[in-house]
Parts: sequence; structure tokens; C-alpha cells
Amino acid sequence: MTPEEVRLLESVTATARELPWGVVEDLCDALGSLPEDAPQRQRAALPGIVPSHRARARVAGLVEAWSAAPHVSPASLTWGLRTALDVDEHHRRKQSIELVWTGPAPGDTTLRRTDQVLLDLIRTAQHELYLVTFAAYKIPVLNKAMLSAAQRGVDIYLIFEGDVGKTAFAAIKAVGEELEVLANIYIWPLDKRPRDAAGRHGSLHAKCAVSDGEDLLVSSANLTEYALNMNMELGILVRGGTLPGRVVRHLQQLVDEETLVPV
Repeated sequence: MTPEEVRLLESVTATARELPWGVVEDLCDALGSLPEDAPQRQRAALPGIVPSHRARARVAGLVEAWSAAPHVSPASLTWGLRTALDVDEHHRRKQSIELVWTGPAPGDTTLRRTDQVLLDLIRTAQHELYLVTFAAYKIPVLNKAMLSAAQRGVDIYLIFEGDVGKTAFAAIKAVGEELEVLANIYIWPLDKRPRDAAGRHGSLHAKCAVSDGEDLLVSSANLTEYALNMNMELGILVRGGTLPGRVVRHLQQLVDEETLVPV
């Protein structure tokens, strides 16, 4: 396989993985209508059939990779995309989803506690760990686990609210000096946020953790003592499938586009 063919194969896989199923099917239908010797102008028009800027950028990358391997026919590319969709769906079926809870619970509950699940994700991470939170405060057990992970070579990415007030200061202080040096800490600066007519800005309210692009915890809980031990908090744990990796790619794109900036 030539380098151009490898690049095209990687682009086909990424297109099927990252774009909604219906968008990829529309793209396949458009490809299927092209003649075998479709001119470059017809190929270059393909990104225009998809709705969003991000989707168009992905399809434009596919068309660019295809241009470097012109011997691949539209029919072959269509079958490649549909095969990649089937493989992606196979992996998606293998995912498991579990509810996670903090707060009062019936004696016979089977729901795991938020802090237990989060600690499990941190302690089992082998390569990378992403944590996104509005607030962080008094989390010594989590700090110890994250520091241990960083020391064994796990890349830690912490994404905080980043307001100029006490929330940002407390979050960065909460991780401790040792982890602050070892982790990659990002914030959402005020000048990067949308504002309403009154000048009020948006806030980072997302709370999630992703371990090795394989396990995803989405929760209402911040990284605070109250949220992890005393509040009522609800979340879901997704293991396997494509969602954890998609969240990582989404966050990394925000970093690449400098929506999130390093501290």
C-alpha cells in the first residue's frame, strides 16, 4: 500500500468515526452518483453537501486525500466509507453505559458512587487522562491519585472554568504545586467567550473525565468535597465505543483552536 493510499484509508476511517451516520450516508449517496472518471471539480464540490463547518472540513480532508490517490474510484471510496461505518457501529455496540450517583440512596441500590468511579478512572489510566470541571476544591484523595498517575507517565489534562475570580484561583490551587507542574492545565479565557447584549459571558459548566480515550464519565458533579460526598449528583459512565474518543478529539480541537489556553 502506498503512502497516499494509507492516508486515504486513515481519512475514510476518521470520516466514518467522527461524522453522524446520516451525514456519511448522504456523502456515500453523492459519491455513488459520480461517474468513475469524475473530474476534480465534482470531487471538490462534495464538502458543500454537508451541513456544518466541522463536517465540511472533515469531508474536505477526505477529498484532499482522495486527490492524491486518483486511481481509487468513487464506487470504491463509497464501499470503503460504508465498511468503515459498519465497523464503527460494531464497536459502538460493544460499549456499556452505567449510571453513577452521589447522595442518599436506597439500601439495595446498584449505582456506584461518583468518587469511586472517578478514582477508578484515574488509577487505571495508562496513557492520558482528561478532567473538565467548573470548580475544584478540597480534593486530596483525587490529587494523590492524579499525582501518582502523572508520575507513572500518564499525560494529565485539566480544563478549568478560568474566570478571573476566585473560582479559577481555587481550582488551580486545589491541584497542588506538584501536580500543577506535571499536568497540562487549560482555562477558557473571558475574551474567548460569547457575551449577551448586557455583556454577561458564558461559563464552563461541563463536567467530565476521559481515561485513555476508552472510558468517559459525564456527571453533574464538580471536583469538590461537597459534590463528591454530600450533594445529590447524577452521571453516566460510558465504557468502550466511540464516544470517549470523540470527547477527547473535541477537547483537543478546542485547544488547537486556542479556545482553551494553557495556564
